[in-house]
Amino acid sequence: MHFVPVKSVTQQAQGMVLKVRETLVGQRTLLINTLRGHAAEFGVIAAQGTRQVGPLLTAIERETAIPSEAREMACVLGQQIDDLDTRIKEIDVKLTAAHKANEVSQRLATIPRVGPVTALTLAIEIDPKRV
Repeated sequence: MHFVPVKSVTQQAQGMVLKVRETLVGQRTLLINTLRGHAAEFGVIAAQGTRQVGPLLTAIERETAIPSEAREMACVLGQQIDDLDTRIKEIDVKLTAAHKANEVSQRLATIPRVGPVTALTLAIEIDPKRV
């Protein structure tokens, strides 16, 4: 039988925050890819990434060959992406505060290419006393 260490309520809550953030990032990626795919069907091509959403929406709005219904749906997708961006930023503020309050997370963040989210994830999910 495989035994796992019991996590504190705080660790469980912080783990949930991390998982909800991951879910929202996945939803945002899905919406961006959906928007890019539909835009490409109308001949409007955009680079990948969250920073390209604004220019893509502008290009869709300016393209007169795209029917108004399609432009309207692109706007709906853009609004959803903005909402998710806002929620992700709110969660990032909470994660930054949790990272600053966690000594193990701060030490892990000193490793090159390890940021606060990864460091906090490792600090929450792995008990350094058992490793």
